[in-house]
Amino acid sequence: SEVEAAAAILSGKVKFTKVCSEDEQLAEGVVILPVYLAKGLEFDAVLIYDASVNVYGQENERILFYTACTRALHQLVVFYHNEVTRFVQDLDKELYSEQS
Repeated sequence: SEVEAAAAILSGKVKFTKVCSEDEQLAEGVVILPVYLAKGLEFDAVLIYDASVNVYGQENERILFYTACTRALHQLVVFYHNEVTRFVQDLDKELYSEQS
């Protein structure tokens, strides 16, 4: 559902390809995919659509969040609604910058 939500926001603004299953091939350019398909892949930049506590709030979701964050080779941007996951809150604030 998050793939569809992100696609709806970007539709008409950015050219992108949705990847929703392991059978689909990655295209060049902007790709929207669920985190479980990202393992083993690397991208120049990664945008995490929603890193709020209601998405990544449980300890068993830490590995998914880690996977999403570590796919970025050069730039990682994390978006969230209301409150960011504690996996970010627990980091040293000097390791990242916040913008509203």
